[in-house]
Amino acid sequence: MYSILVVGAGKEGKGFIGETFSTDGWKVSFLDKDPRVTEALKQGSYVVNAHQENGDFTRVIRDYDVYLADEKYDCMKAIIECDVIALALYPEDIPEAAAYLGKGLSARARSGGKKLTIMSCTNKNHLMPEIERAFLEALENAEARDWFRENIALRDAIIRRSCSADAVYSLELDTTVANTLLLQQPVYADFSNVHWVELCDHIEQLKDIKLYTINGPHAT
Repeated sequence: MYSILVVGAGKEGKGFIGETFSTDGWKVSFLDKDPRVTEALKQGSYVVNAHQENGDFTRVIRDYDVYLADEKYDCMKAIIECDVIALALYPEDIPEAAAYLGKGLSARARSGGKKLTIMSCTNKNHLMPEIERAFLEALENAEARDWFRENIALRDAIIRRSCSADAVYSLELDTTVANTLLLQQPVYADFSNVHWVELCDHIEQLKDIKLYTINGPHAT
């Protein structure tokens, strides 16, 4: 079984990433710095109302783990052992998340942990060199940075599904199901059984096209 740690359990993190990966063969965990978000999720389930061309459906998402990003680092084992980390964050929040994850990734490097895929799920384009620098700066030493370069696939993604809710901590969300999540390849996990993830090339060009066609407010 593969495992994914979703960093940022807001509307996109729960409504798209969490819902999409709540499928056979995957274990989902959430990490968020907002206690309201994590306390709500600890109730044990949340609801996603999905709207698609051939009809609507409702899914109740259960059997996930949830962690608060605090000084206790209860998420340490999840960081060390997961196969995928999804950054479901605004661009300005990614450096802080990288700094927090750096402690777990450094421990993963010390133990010679397995290869890892990190997905950056943000609409802003051409950020990957900056995100990589943030992760490298968060690691404890040169050996950990070498391990990161050799064993982590830091990949850009294109979110093509809108999610809405009354608040980031809401446990009932609505999502439009029309297009796949596009993920830059190569990767170190098998996404073949995740229906709404599609591996692709030319990710920066495709993201620019998406932003200037589907995302009118971002383009403006």
